[in-house]
Amino acid sequence: LKQNIFLNGAVVTMRGITWGEDSPDNGSALSYEQMERDIALIKNLGANAVQFAFHPPHPYLLDLCDQYGLLAFEEIPLYETPSDIFSTENYRTLAENYTKEMIRRDRNHPSLIAWGFGDGFESIDPRAKLLLDELQGSEKSMDSRLTYYISLSLDDVQNSGIVDIAGVRLGNSDIKAFTASLQKWKLSHPDQPVIVGRYGKAVETGNRNGYSDPMSQEAQARYLFQRYDAIKGADVAGSFVWSFDDWRGDRPMLTVQSNTPDLYTQGIVEFNREKKIAY
Repeated sequence: LKQNIFLNGAVVTMRGITWGEDSPDNGSALSYEQMERDIALIKNLGANAVQFAFHPPHPYLLDLCDQYGLLAFEEIPLYETPSDIFSTENYRTLAENYTKEMIRRDRNHPSLIAWGFGDGFESIDPRAKLLLDELQGSEKSMDSRLTYYISLSLDDVQNSGIVDIAGVRLGNSDIKAFTASLQKWKLSHPDQPVIVGRYGKAVETGNRNGYSDPMSQEAQARYLFQRYDAIKGADVAGSFVWSFDDWRGDRPMLTVQSNTPDLYTQGIVEFNREKKIAY
């Protein structure tokens, strides 16, 4: 029971997807209509949870989660931050202020189930414990909801035990290694719910060459199906597919050939929200 998440007294498994704030027409300044179309597509997908990546979302998105019955995971912008930076007193103060402001603004949303302290930072570093202790203490002094962060290391047992939910990214290894890594993470956290954060595969835009082409939509669909099936078989608290939509980054994506190299193509819908096979 300690490895389960409960909602109104019943066990609930997160069938989640990660949403990024970007669109072809308005960039990160989505219209209210575009926000609702995205949330409606996520609901239609069969998902029951949304992880808002990189920073707290526009408040209207949480209104929509309340209305559509989607569970929200919201986090501060502590993303792949080097330990030399997050261990400084100034950065810890900024992170604590971010956390307090996020909770103060959004704690009245019934859809919000968990507060996040970041994704992919060097949490195995001993200096991370001080930061996580401070953030956990700030959150619990203001709200009783669950806390999480997404770790990059399977060896991160001590620090991941500070928060309520043990989240992990498992990389792009083959399905056997993925399954073995997930079992290792679950066994090392017997007293916490386990979630898999951000698993996905980038593909070439418009590539429909079939499963044998690793850059095709078909290969992406198989990749996600296999991992979702492994996560379901592991009987953990859930997972988040990375990601709902394609989005533009601030540097070229070098692993995929594209006419728009700054377009990151892990989405299960295109940048213009056209559904891919994986959807």
